[in-house]
Amino acid sequence: MVAVLIGGDPRILLIRESFLTGALGVACFLSLLFPRPLMFYFGRYFATGNNPARREQYNGLWQYPSFRSVNRIITIVWGVAYVGEFILRAIMAYTLPIPVVLAVSPFLLGGITIVTIAWTIAYARRSAQRGAEMPRKAMQVRSTQEQPTEETERERGSSATSMIEATEEPRSRCNCWTVSV
Repeated sequence: MVAVLIGGDPRILLIRESFLTGALGVACFLSLLFPRPLMFYFGRYFATGNNPARREQYNGLWQYPSFRSVNRIITIVWGVAYVGEFILRAIMAYTLPIPVVLAVSPFLLGGITIVTIAWTIAYARRSAQRGAEMPRKAMQVRSTQEQPTEETERERGSSATSMIEATEEPRSRCNCWTVSV
């Protein structure tokens, strides 16, 4: 149908499968204009399934700037991957012989998708590990910068236990996200 509308160019048929991936890539970019990017919803689906409690916990992670940043970066990477796949297939369709394009095209989409999935998983895990380490590093910096006195302990209301409790909660949320992704 598209080939007929554009003038019957058979090379358009070679890139027809990439119209969907190109559209998905553009949707990723456009979703960055909204409060939550597209890959947040994909991540939530794969991390929580139909479990309402885990879904709420995942939604609660949005309050952390690092979590928001990770989701936006993942969305940008998927957008680049799929728009890039569309552009690459279009270039191939108009520069390579048709049999070569037909032989290479299935591997192109599959390869890009597999590499992007692997990168997403590795990046999400690495980011979550960094997020889990931040409270521990902050704790170490605090302990080396100030040696608490009895007076500063009383001002805080409690000892290092309150600092540990304050840092434990974000770490546990972040680990839920990491393991799930």
